[in-house]
Amino acid sequence: MANSNSPKPNNLHKISAPILLFIHSLPRLVFPIFTAAILLGGLFATSSVVGGSLLLLLGLILAWLIALSWTLLTPIARIVRSLMLVMVFAYALSRLIGGY
Repeated sequence: MANSNSPKPNNLHKISAPILLFIHSLPRLVFPIFTAAILLGGLFATSSVVGGSLLLLLGLILAWLIALSWTLLTPIARIVRSLMLVMVFAYALSRLIGGY
């Protein structure tokens, strides 16, 4: 019998399933290295447009992963992840707009 407390899949889960299966099929360190490279590229890029764009991409990836697990997170974990997203997007926009 299925666990009655488990969340029901929504459209985001159904759309994301092939992408997640592809990521899961990669060697274990590929996705963390990919995201770390985006982060480092965004932080250390000499061009504010490139850096801000990479950080926006990182924020979108993190937002997607957080949205997939949102129903399983505790309220404190939701707050922490939301604050992290706000910081990533705020810094990305400051790089794009302010050129920092």
